[in-house]
Parts: sequence; structure tokens; C-alpha cells
Amino acid sequence: MTAMGGYDAALDDAADDLLERRHVARRLHRLLTGTPADWSVRVGLLGDWGEGKSTVAGWTKALVEGDGHLVAWFAPTASATAEDLWAGLASAVLKAADARKIEPQATTRLRAFVTGRDAARRLAEAAKASKATQAIQSAATKFLEIGPGHLKEVRAALGPDRRVVVILDDLDRADPRLLPGLLLALRDVLDLPGYSFLLPFDEDVVAASLQEYNKAWGDGRRFLDKILDFRVRLPAIGLAERRRLFEAETARACPFVPHGAAAGLEEVLPPNPRQLKALARGLSLMEEEARRHRQDELDWRSAICASLLREVDEAFFHAYVEDTFNAFGSDGITRRNRQLERLMDKEKGEQKERERVSGLLDRYAIPRVGMSTDNILQLCGVWLQDVGISDSGRVYRTVRLLTEASEGATWADHDNVLQLFREGTSAEGIAEWVGQQATQRGVTARGLAVTLILALCTGYSSALGIAADTMLASEHAKLLAEAGTSLALLGTLADDGLPSLPPEDVRAIAFPALLSAASQWERYARNTADAEARARELTLLSKWADSAGAQQRVYIEAVESAEGILQRVTGGESRLRATLRTRLAPDGTEALARLEQRGGVEELLRMDGSDLDRTALLDPNGPLWRASAVRGAAAVLVEAPSRPAVQENARRLLDLLWFALRGDIALRATAVPEAFLTSGALGLVWDAATATPLQFRMLEDLRKLRDTFVERGAEEALLPVPAWLRAE
Repeated sequence: MTAMGGYDAALDDAADDLLERRHVARRLHRLLTGTPADWSVRVGLLGDWGEGKSTVAGWTKALVEGDGHLVAWFAPTASATAEDLWAGLASAVLKAADARKIEPQATTRLRAFVTGRDAARRLAEAAKASKATQAIQSAATKFLEIGPGHLKEVRAALGPDRRVVVILDDLDRADPRLLPGLLLALRDVLDLPGYSFLLPFDEDVVAASLQEYNKAWGDGRRFLDKILDFRVRLPAIGLAERRRLFEAETARACPFVPHGAAAGLEEVLPPNPRQLKALARGLSLMEEEARRHRQDELDWRSAICASLLREVDEAFFHAYVEDTFNAFGSDGITRRNRQLERLMDKEKGEQKERERVSGLLDRYAIPRVGMSTDNILQLCGVWLQDVGISDSGRVYRTVRLLTEASEGATWADHDNVLQLFREGTSAEGIAEWVGQQATQRGVTARGLAVTLILALCTGYSSALGIAADTMLASEHAKLLAEAGTSLALLGTLADDGLPSLPPEDVRAIAFPALLSAASQWERYARNTADAEARARELTLLSKWADSAGAQQRVYIEAVESAEGILQRVTGGESRLRATLRTRLAPDGTEALARLEQRGGVEELLRMDGSDLDRTALLDPNGPLWRASAVRGAAAVLVEAPSRPAVQENARRLLDLLWFALRGDIALRATAVPEAFLTSGALGLVWDAATATPLQFRMLEDLRKLRDTFVERGAEEALLPVPAWLRAE
């Protein structure tokens, strides 16, 4: 057997018959050897590219040889001329005869043809070059001819009950120009008693080639009808067989993929053995990265779906992943809501999903080659349904590993570093480990260090979640203590730094991430273990806030970003946020800056606006309104006539006061708005808000606002009405 080796090699062992096709080989064996001895027979084994024709032909060869018949295997793909083709066929028969140790005189003429072919060709070429006579050229060319007699002698030496079976493999990959001559010879010249021919090929390819090179034949299939005595088609692969073969290939090529990962994906797996094997080989490229990740970090079912979708088009694949698994898709609908919509109205949800994916296909002008639109839509639908409404983090991580190496820390790295720390490894030792890992992986030490810090913060939050769900008090305390190890390690690294990441950078990276984690659990402080954990979090975050230095803005923005979470968790201003904000901006400078920024105060009118900044701006006894302030609110407001942003913010500050008086927005102190209403600070804000005329449509609201303040107790003298405001 001379079929190709390597990844796509045909299977020699019948024990590998995962697709249950051994019965096809037995049927071919009967057809090739069961006809009368003086008959010739030609059998076509039909199947698409990659469906396993060569494998079945190989099993057939073993069965035929087991009965004492001679089998010659010949693949005409390397034949460039008719002479090459016939020489290859002759060599294959001679090789098989020699292997059977057939008596030498039976192969004398055939051997002379094979061994003398090169010499004869050189003689013919030399004669032509020297302008030799036509007779000399003809004599030389005769040596290149093979006739039926050469092959009859081999068959006769086998005995009357034995046949010569020639397997012409990969016929559909031969030079199309040679196919007609070869097939006609099988029917006419090589129609020899005792010879059987097995032709595994893709009928569509061969029929098209025949029609292209001789249009007079019409449909190439009709021509094949004249050549073949029998046609045997490979059976289609069932869903169970697809999964069975794929799992066997993954077990061989990538044993790190969990068994059963393809369960439920049978309908979207390729119905072609070669494609199934290629899919498994593609997953094997993830081996190095997979071994650096915990199993729960990766979504192997998404890896399978993503690998299949990449075969459609690379650009479409990335666009689909971004559009489908990002927080918002191109249709403006959140992924979670899209999934919920499918659950509530399956038919409507699936239709909208088909329209969305079809739109992406049209946008990228994807040619429907190899996979039809329906198959693409089916694959996308199965993938989306499989992911469900769970977090898409694993999907992103897995898809990225298909296309590029991970440059960041994995959860396995997280676990390894914590274990080193538990074993007493110093910050210097951990820094050395990070540097070594970065070198081995070919990534930057800084990038690996940054993601490790973020992983420690996320891991700490996850550990708190596991502790919160445990039932026994002893287990709860134990898990909190283990989570405390992550916190202690963060504190150590924030003091000593990591490769290419000095301590101040470690703190600036860790502060927002740890604050986000701590914010989720702030209200859990009623028992001793939880209270101690909250105290440790506040102590570490406060220490980092005190050392913010030049990166203070990063810390303040982190506190502001956490405000919405903290308010939902605590039902108002949190002790954690208040403490950190006071440490970062004790003089209210951040709130004061809003008076000078376009839209600075308007942001406070939103439900998620900073109640600390609201309080700072509306507290007449606070640092912003004290006469001793180097540059307080009064100093900014007097610039309103020449600074439009200041005037606009002053006007919005009046709205803020009104919302606070009505209780529509949260403040740290409920008495603040009433005190502001009767203070000189109100007059300063009013003067700034009316420093220059407002446009006509804004006047009525301002007049109503003034009347309301007066009704609530404000002194009219603090709210003078300029002439332009009185105009109707």
C-alpha cells in the first residue's frame, strides 16, 4: 500500500474502524474476487474528498491478499504523461509480484519494460537530438510500450483460482488530461481475464474532468457508466460516528481536551473524517497554553465551535465573536437580553439571530464555499445556545488562545504564586519567578506582572464569594483566612514591586481592582470573621491611598467608579468610600474642579452622581466655602462673567440644590441643603448663574426656581433679579 503518510494517512488497522465501514471492505472483497476467473471486473469506490476511501481500500487489500490474490497499489497522481502513467502501473504490478516471489520467468517482459524504460527514453532523446532516422527513434520508443501480454504472464503464474487486483487510488487527483485514456484502457486494453480494478475516487471531480476534456461525451457520469461494472458508495457518517471519531482523534492528538467536550455538538461537527481530524489537530495547537490554564478557565465547546467558524472566514469569525459575546452587539442589544429573548420567544429570538448573523455575512461579503449559509447559521446558533447567559469571559479567553498565545497570567499562575507565598517565598523570590516565566513564554515581564496583580484581586473576590456560600461557620472562617493570603501577598508586592513594575505602579493597578472586590462585600460585616476581613481591606486600601502621590487621579477615579456599587450595596454612602475619598481629597478640590469643567455639575444630577461631591458643593460650612480657603468656590464663581463653563455649572448647581431639597438625590448629610438655602453661598451661586443673560427659553425655569427658593426660606436679597430675567 502506497497511500500517503502523515496526518491524513489511511488507517491500516481494522480496529480503528470507528465509522463502522469494515462491511464496505468485505463487500468490495466479494466483488473483486467473486467473479468467474476468466472475467475482468472494474469497481468504483465513490466518496467525497477526505471521507476515507483510501482507508477502506487498504482494508480491502488486506482481505484480498489474505485469500492469496496479488494486489498492486498505484496512485497516478505523480504521472505527468501517459508514458509515466503506464510505467507507474507496470512498476506497481512488478513490485507486488516480487513481494509474492512469483517465478522470475513470469515477470521477465514486465521487468524489462520497467528497467529498460529509462534507457530507452535516453536513447530516443539522443536519437532525436542527433537527427537520427525515424527508424531508430521508433525502435527506441517501442521499449516504452506496455501491452496486455506483459500483465497476462503475471496473472498466469498465480494459478487459475487467483486474481491480480489493481487499486488505482487518488484517481480524482490525477492529471485530468490523462484520465480519459486511462479509463478507456481499463475497459479495452486492460480488460484482461483474472484482473480486477478498484478505483476509489470522487465521482463529481472525475466526471467534471472528463466532461471538460471531451465535451462530446456530455455528462461525465454517463462515460463512467461505460467503464465501471459496480459502484460502491461510502455510507454517510452518522452523528454518533462523527462524535466517536472526533473524540478518538482528540484523545490521540490533544489529550488535554476533556472527554465529552463535543457532546451535543454532533450536528455541527464536519461530516468528513479528514475534516474531523483537522479539527482535532487545530485544537492540539493550544496544548502549551492549555497546560498553563486551569480546566475551568477554558470553554472547550467554544473552542470547537470557534475552530469550525474560523474556516468560514477569519475576519467574519472575529467580527462574530466580538458582536456576539461582547456586552453589546451591533444591534444594540445586550448579549444577556438577547439570550433571554430567545428563551421567552424561541421562534422570534431565533429569527432575529438569523438576521443578525446574515447581516454580518453580508457585511464581510463571505463567499459560501465549503459551508452553506444554513450551516453557518446553525453553527452560530448552537454556539450561542451552548454558551447561554453565563459570563462570556471564558469564551473570550478560549477564542484568544486559538489565535494567539496568552501574554497574561492564568489562574494556574495565580495558584502557583499563592502556593509559593504560603511556602514562605519572599517577594524577591516571587519577582524572580515572574521574570523566569516571562522569559520562557516570550512575553514582557511587566505585562505578566500586571495581569498577575489583577488575577490576585479577582481571586480574592472569588474566594469571598465561595466563603459567603458555605454553610458551616468553621468552613466560612477557614475560607476567609485563605482569602486573606491573597490580600497579604498583594500587600507584600505593593511594598516591594515586581519585574518592570515598581511598588507605586503595583499599588495604582491593584487599588481599583481590590476596591471593586471589596465594594461587593462591604455590607457583610456583622460577624467577627467578616468584620475582620473588611477591616483588613480598609487598612490596605487606606495605606495605598495615603501613598497615591502623583497618581492620585487614578485613585480618585477608582473611588468614583465604585460609588454606584457601594451605594447599591450599602443603601447610601459607604464608610469605605467616604474614608478613601477623605484621604485622597480632604479639602474638596475634586468637587471644586467640577465648577470649572464643562458639564462638571450636570454629572451630579444623575442618579449615580457622586454624593460626596454633591455634599462638598452644597455644604456652606465645608472647606470649599470657608473664607480661609486659598482658592475656594467663591474665587471660582466670581469668574463666571468671563468663563461660560463656570456660569453653566452655577446654573446647574441651583438645580442640584432643588433636587436635594426635594430629596431626589442622596447627600451625606440631610441638613446640608436647608443650611445652604439660608447662607451667603446661595447668593454667590445665584450671582454666577445670572452673570450674563440666558437665552429666552431658559428664563421661565430660572424664575420659577427663584420663587421656589424664596418660598422655602431663602432671602430675596440674595437672589437679585437682573433686567433681562424680568423680560417677558
